[in-house]
Amino acid sequence: MNWIALAALLLVLVNLVATGAVFRVPDLSASQRVLQIATIWLLPVIGAVLCLSFASTQANAAATPRDDTFTASDGGGPILGTDAYASECSGDAGSCDGGGDGGGGGD
Repeated sequence: MNWIALAALLLVLVNLVATGAVFRVPDLSASQRVLQIATIWLLPVIGAVLCLSFASTQANAAATPRDDTFTASDGGGPILGTDAYASECSGDAGSCDGGGDGGGGGD
């Protein structure tokens, strides 16, 4: 087998692996899948590398649990407009400012 046939075989195998990875990403719509597969096969090396990278990123994102609330450790609080915020901030507007005097204070 000459080196051109070996390179072509390797290229087809990489494209098949990338195509399979695109099909395993659950969050893609049909049009996104078609566009990514077209990218893989029309731009063989670059398209396969880009789509494999995207698929692995999506797989990692799907495996990581999401927490959409803010915690005190990240400087946030309850999300504005949620029931938790409304229950904490009932009454006058000054009751939700964290208990500070609201002014510059000082000497």
